[in-house]
Amino acid sequence: MKFHSQIPSRAWGIDQLTQMFLQHTSDPVQAQNQAYAFLDRTIRREANVMAFNDCFFFMGCALGASVLLVLLLKKVKHYRD
Repeated sequence: MKFHSQIPSRAWGIDQLTQMFLQHTSDPVQAQNQAYAFLDRTIRREANVMAFNDCFFFMGCALGASVLLVLLLKKVKHYRD
């Protein structure tokens, strides 16, 4: 099992992002920090989308289960006094 700290930076595209940001600044440390910040924003955005999808799926399952339970319930007779 590989953890994120064991994955080389080139797997995340840090080198390419750093080169892209080096076109806008002359400081390599700042360019690398911008690359990490860009990657962080991208990963957070994708994680939020995945979490929203999971919540939407579970809400749909709960709604479906509720509909099935309502259909399986017996009709109650109301008595008038």
